[in-house]
Amino acid sequence: MTKKEIEPMDDEIDLKELTLKIWDGKWFVISFVVAGLFSSLIYTSLVDEVFESEIIYEKQTRISSLNNNNNNATLKNFFYDIKNFKQWKDASNNQFILYKDLSKDYYDVVANLSYSKNEEDLEAYFKEPSKKEKFSKFIIRSNDPQKIKGYKDYLDFLNLLIKKEIINDLNFNKDLITSSQKSSQEIKNYILGDSLDSQFRQIKFDIEILKNGQVFEFSMPTEPKLIKPKKLLIKVIGVFLGLILGVFVLLIKQSFQSK
Repeated sequence: MTKKEIEPMDDEIDLKELTLKIWDGKWFVISFVVAGLFSSLIYTSLVDEVFESEIIYEKQTRISSLNNNNNNATLKNFFYDIKNFKQWKDASNNQFILYKDLSKDYYDVVANLSYSKNEEDLEAYFKEPSKKEKFSKFIIRSNDPQKIKGYKDYLDFLNLLIKKEIINDLNFNKDLITSSQKSSQEIKNYILGDSLDSQFRQIKFDIEILKNGQVFEFSMPTEPKLIKPKKLLIKVIGVFLGLILGVFVLLIKQSFQSK
């Protein structure tokens, strides 16, 4: 019985030979790279562009005589209130913004439809300040400058509504204190009377400050920046895919030619 020498199969890839093959067909590969780049350019030109703008806001007026005065929460409640939106819509005749663009939870009473949107799909939303930031932000995503201006106008309108409501609350409290002052005088409770006098003066002071100021100070919208599509990333992906596909097709083509 003769022993057969089994020669090990050489499965190693000759990188030098492979590199030379790719170099010889470089123009073939480059044509795929150009095609990938051209395809990415066509895609970015056809897809809708989305721009993002920010409105920075801060609480401008502090109302000492109102306890638990959470102005940020008040602004959000006013913003999502459909009655306020319709009132502003009628007053401004703005046709660029729809109520469904305001909230991720939207219910259409007329059409009897309801749905939710992810935060990434929201056209406008509030963003609380991070640890490094000082003020809250109102983010607007749109490809229409008229919408960005419309949101700013709506916020300014709500600022006036909130101011009016706070003044009404202060006047209501002032009337209650006036009534209590009369009672304290009748029963000759001078300690209570002094306390009520102090509260009355504080409320009067807050009303005067609020009349000459605003609850919120809104900045002008920042210069819109493009967030979709990410053109540079898409171009890089197009070039990379073109390169991979070109090399693959080249090697398949050369393998058939060598047989």
